[in-house]
Amino acid sequence: MHQSIPHVIATGQADAGLFFLGLAVGVMRNNPGVFEAIYLSQDHPMGTKTADPEVLKAGQTPLAGNQAVTMLATKTTTASTSPAAVDAFIDALKSPELTEILAETGLKRPDGFPSP
Repeated sequence: MHQSIPHVIATGQADAGLFFLGLAVGVMRNNPGVFEAIYLSQDHPMGTKTADPEVLKAGQTPLAGNQAVTMLATKTTTASTSPAAVDAFIDALKSPELTEILAETGLKRPDGFPSP
């Protein structure tokens, strides 16, 4: 998905492909003027499209029956050779800096996400 779908579209071997939002934003940023996105959502009329990755990263409301995935990271009781590194990694996942990085590609924290 990361490279093969953009390649077959850009070379004319395919007319369309499905992407995760974050990947689509990145592909469009890295290849200005080559790709456009067509929304599959409740909040954009069928066939609405954009060639602007900054517009695309604003996101969309999933079609009825679809859900945005929420990923969970947590510490385990498994012994670690570097407990401090484990704590630093978990802190980084909770950080406002990661929230900003996620937002750059249209990804969002879950509603009610606690601040660190």
